[in-house]
Amino acid sequence: MVVPHHFIKFLKRNNYKLSEKILKLNDKILKLNDKILKLSEKILKLNDKILKLNKKILKLSEKILKLSEKILKLSEKILKLSEKILKFINFVQKCCYSIDDF
Repeated sequence: MVVPHHFIKFLKRNNYKLSEKILKLNDKILKLNDKILKLSEKILKLNDKILKLNKKILKLSEKILKLSEKILKLSEKILKLSEKILKFINFVQKCCYSIDDF
């Protein structure tokens, strides 16, 4: 089978045009990949910052928890002391009433 010469030229020309289009598309893809890479790096940096902040928040939360536990213990002590004071006041009142009865 014989292929006409002008058909071969046509195929070569179209092949060249297709190759150019493919190269342009590849360039665009490369540029997009570069942008994606840069964005990924920014996201990674942001994630690192978020991680550091979360660690700080965790440490602060632990400190707050410890302080809250101390406050609770102090509140319990204050409550016990208040109960003792109230008992003492009641005792003194009873004593005063007893003295008045004489």
